[in-house]
Amino acid sequence: MNRIIRLGCAALITGALSTSLVSAKAFEPEFTITKIEGAVKVQSPGASRFSGAEAGASYKYGTVIQTKRRSTAVVQFSQGNTCRITARTTVAITASKANENLKVMKLNVGKLDLSMDEMVAGHKLQIETAAAVCGITGTKLTIEASRERNVNAVILEVKEVGSSVNLGNEIFEFNDVQGGEELVITVTDDKKYYRARIIKGDIEVELLGEDGGDSLNVVTGDLLKFFIRDYPDHSQVTLMVYGSDAPGAKPKFVRTFKIPLAEPPGAGGEDVPPGQTIIPPGPDKTELPPTQVTIPDTTPKGDR
Repeated sequence: MNRIIRLGCAALITGALSTSLVSAKAFEPEFTITKIEGAVKVQSPGASRFSGAEAGASYKYGTVIQTKRRSTAVVQFSQGNTCRITARTTVAITASKANENLKVMKLNVGKLDLSMDEMVAGHKLQIETAAAVCGITGTKLTIEASRERNVNAVILEVKEVGSSVNLGNEIFEFNDVQGGEELVITVTDDKKYYRARIIKGDIEVELLGEDGGDSLNVVTGDLLKFFIRDYPDHSQVTLMVYGSDAPGAKPKFVRTFKIPLAEPPGAGGEDVPPGQTIIPPGPDKTELPPTQVTIPDTTPKGDR
């Protein structure tokens, strides 16, 4: 799926917020680690190994931060814009080469607890995980990434009432996730099967690409399954929405749509007539286990 056109990028990195621009602060040229608890290491751009982090020190974008067991670090991008990196987390903090005002946190595993003021116009923060991308312009939220066998997961919880963020990828996008709402997305390594569960909230999901149709509203308890099949010039996606994951439950909604590829390969290959539904693979192939992926508790004992 790495050939898929990245659609809806503008929507992924914007959010509807109510905070006044009076308090907005542009990101500093370097970020600062303002507080450290326990064993925290950093790997600077170009360095071959990790070294101990220093509280109060500034670091260049491109630095990787790694917290150990019972360890945390607080990163400050500018006044009012901070991120608490919890225990057992690995995250790279970079700046986009295409847009220096876009900062990117590449979260491998672990949990981030962000408290962001609304930023100066044009300044944005994006959190990338193996399952989805979260775009932020100002809010309070936690985002957690984990991996179990061949499955990657990301949990998003927005905490601040009156703010919203978007979470998605090249195939689908959950728009306007607001304070008090929470969802989890899991994906197999081959990116042929995604599953999204609405833990809490009434959230809008947009299906990207051609024939996506109108946005859908999904609510607490809904389970969404996305099956992806590749063809020479597009990927075909079948979405099934369930109100329950009980054995034998039938989908209450089914839709098939296409995602064009960025660089279509040569002619040839199998195709499917428009509107034909994909037969989902059996559970013994790419279906995720029936139980929800276990998300490890990375919070230090003293903070529980």
